[in-house]
Amino acid sequence: MPDIIKEAEYIRKMISNEMYDISPHANQRMNERNMSFEELEDIILNHQYKLAKDEGNNERYEFYTNTKDKIIVALGTGMIIPVIVTVIKGGS
Repeated sequence: MPDIIKEAEYIRKMISNEMYDISPHANQRMNERNMSFEELEDIILNHQYKLAKDEGNNERYEFYTNTKDKIIVALGTGMIIPVIVTVIKGGS
């Protein structure tokens, strides 16, 4: 079981230093939902988070706002750079 607080803070530190990757899927969703990099970074740096699992039981961090904007970030074992996996805006 990961140390959720330490990993989330690590993700935030990496994001604030612009040291992260965006999957092609997340990039496509950002374009479809008209989300800027500044908005993506703000959600990760300044909003709530939780540890969740995807359909394959892989752990992911969800950074989310009360307006249902959500950024899902992977930080798997051995990963140095966080990867933005997908972007949800307003619950869509």
